[in-house]
Amino acid sequence: MTIDKREVITIPKWLMVIIIPLVMGGLGGYAMNRYNSGKQEKQIEINTKRLDLVETNKVDINEFRMIEESLGRIERKLDGHIDK
Repeated sequence: MTIDKREVITIPKWLMVIIIPLVMGGLGGYAMNRYNSGKQEKQIEINTKRLDLVETNKVDINEFRMIEESLGRIERKLDGHIDK
């Protein structure tokens, strides 16, 4: 079997006009999807760290009420001194 090197496969131009934009659009869409996915994962990481920080800085409700009562007493004493 011999191969004639003068024979070539030709792809019609109308087919290339259809295929190239589809491939480029597909690659572009895939790249944007990967970029947004990575961006969302980074934001999830940041939000998780913030939530952990909030959880560690939470005050016990009993401690909060005790401080609130103390501040209320101080405020009433100041009001009493101001009224005199």
